Amino acid sequence: MAFGTGAHASHVKVYENGSLTPTAAFRAFAGKAGVGGVSLAVGALGQLGTVNIVVGSRTAGPANVRLFDTRGTLLREFKGVLPGRFPKGVNVAVGDVDADNYDDIIVSAGAGREAIITALSGRDIVNGVLNPERCFTFVAPGGSRDGVKVAVGYLAPSTVPSYKPNLITTPETGRNVGLVSVWNVADICQCFGHGGHAMSGMAAMHEHPAEDAPPRPVATFRPFGSRRGAVNLATTYQRQLGGQAQAVVAAWQTPREVVFTAIGLDNQPQTVRRRF
Repeated sequence: MAFGTGAHASHVKVYENGSLTPTAAFRAFAGKAGVGGVSLAVGALGQLGTVNIVVGSRTAGPANVRLFDTRGTLLREFKGVLPGRFPKGVNVAVGDVDADNYDDIIVSAGAGREAIITALSGRDIVNGVLNPERCFTFVAPGGSRDGVKVAVGYLAPSTVPSYKPNLITTPETGRNVGLVSVWNVADICQCFGHGGHAMSGMAAMHEHPAEDAPPRPVATFRPFGSRRGAVNLATTYQRQLGGQAQAVVAAWQTPREVVFTAIGLDNQPQTVRRRF
């Protein structure tokens, strides 16, 4: 597990094997680049499936993402992953969105920008490609300054045949803050070339002209009902309503209350709230 400061600094601590004592601590971004906090994700982004830590800068400026090993050694940096400047930096997640057995890095805009999301090919990252291919670039619905938080997981059973996970999104701010959307990545990446990577926009239009309509989420829900405010997201497994453990979205606004939501075969949310 990796924990980072959400504002004012970019300190990261790493915990392994259930220990409450950090095995590593480091500063992800130095100087002015590190004053806005960080977003974090952990995944198999090294050779032979080695676990690495993805850190997105939450400082105003370009969309910069760094990759560290679990000792805090900087391995790679991806600058300007998304175009332009970002008032609240970017969010990151990790998941195999193109189903090639390599974890990919998903990067999304923080508040102050449109809800743009892209995914960098984990295969290219592992193989040392200087500019990793984009698995997809997608703008989720919402206002032009809402930003978006992201998570990845195999959540909706109705999308399992695609062999691609679900993308889970929620606005950081705006009219739809607190609303969680579950997407079928196969709907987002409708047109693929060789190797399972998305083709260019022009090639996609000529190959599948009827598929230009924007994708629609598989499910949407408000984990906290009418309560307003942004939510944080993660995917995990949890026993729901006395049954077997299943994939869920964990959503929280405060440290002591978490809502776990599973998606049924009918794409309807099944929610359990737990307080700690």
